[in-house]
Amino acid sequence: KIGIEKYKVDENIITEGETGNKLYIVKSGKIDITVKGKYIRTLNEMAYFGERALFVKEKRSATATAKTPVEVFTISQEDFMANIEENMKQHLMNRLYLQDNTIELDKLTFVEHLGSGNYGSVSKVKYSKNDFLYAIKGISMEQIYAEELFANLELEKSILLQIDHPFIMKLVKTLKNKNYVFFLMEYIDGKELFDVIRDIGLLNKQQTQFYGGSLLLAIEYLHERKFIYRDIKPENIMVCYKNGYLKLIDFGTAKRITDRTSTIIGTPHYMAPEVIIGGGYSFQVDMWSIAICMYEFMCGGVAFGEDAEDPMDVYLSIINDKMVFPQFCKDQEFKDLM
Repeated sequence: KIGIEKYKVDENIITEGETGNKLYIVKSGKIDITVKGKYIRTLNEMAYFGERALFVKEKRSATATAKTPVEVFTISQEDFMANIEENMKQHLMNRLYLQDNTIELDKLTFVEHLGSGNYGSVSKVKYSKNDFLYAIKGISMEQIYAEELFANLELEKSILLQIDHPFIMKLVKTLKNKNYVFFLMEYIDGKELFDVIRDIGLLNKQQTQFYGGSLLLAIEYLHERKFIYRDIKPENIMVCYKNGYLKLIDFGTAKRITDRTSTIIGTPHYMAPEVIIGGGYSFQVDMWSIAICMYEFMCGGVAFGEDAEDPMDVYLSIINDKMVFPQFCKDQEFKDLM
């Protein structure tokens, strides 16, 4: 049995320290989650919360407060436990670990180095309390000061704390010591889509639909919340070994917009022409980048500037050239979609 409850602005839906016996799903509105009065994250439509009390016999670990007028669906503990499937139960248990804001640096043990990017390096770590694996990105204070990264990192943090989607990497919390700022994140046991499509070779129609559809779902979720990603490419997408699903990573170029923005940013081969021209652009540029990825899946290369190395040559190809399909690409539905 599913109930519906309504809450006014600043009204608490659940309160830290109380006994819980319901799962909540946001029907409409925005909800702020706080712990000991400290802001943790914002929940939006179709996000859910309160499940921890259904699995673990302990008091509510956080307070959920209506940021706007809110309606929530509710499910009782009895109905929830009677109907949940084992796979979903495991998924929710993992999610509890990804919401544990009590984790501290001295309780994390280094496992292995995973890679390095423009901003810091990423390692796999294990939490001593339960042996759950996380990824942690460390950015040195020296680099932050030298490259003036404070605003960028704060923006990335604020965006990720508002996101909760199965196809998007989850940020658990940020940590710091005197030398580094750390992003504690979901550990994704998988491989970059960039490498996967090179292992497979040309993708067939079903595979292209699966990966393309997954990207569309993730981007639709972001766009509904007014976030534009701006750098969709196979290198920023992980494929999970366990189930084959995608995870969008690296939100260093993401931004919240209400209408349009004009910063020229992204990876040349995947940029939409309106980004390059510089007259301003909106959410549609992410759709262009998804289409370039799908073209690459089926045709083995990007649609524009495949052989160009100079970014200016790539930009000119995107703006001026017509899309051409290789001779082996016969699928008319795919061509029409492109």
